[in-house]
Amino acid sequence: MSGWFGFKATLFLSLGLAIASMVAPLLILAIGFRASSDMVWAFQAEAAFVAAWIVVVALGLMRYRARGLWMLLGAPFILWPVLSGFALFK
Repeated sequence: MSGWFGFKATLFLSLGLAIASMVAPLLILAIGFRASSDMVWAFQAEAAFVAAWIVVVALGLMRYRARGLWMLLGAPFILWPVLSGFALFK
């Protein structure tokens, strides 16, 4: 294991960020939907986790090459709004 993180730690960080990007907006809206500003906060929280996930995946792909493709396991959690939108409006 060289550097700060090994492959497993980077993989779990990627999955954790992906799951957090799905759960954080739901928690913000579940606390109490009072105004449209809550929806903005939910989207901003999701965007922050998605941006962090993209950085971790990009760095994982650069560092681990083909093994880094395992970092894409979190993609369905990141893309759930898009996937549910296609399922609802198809």
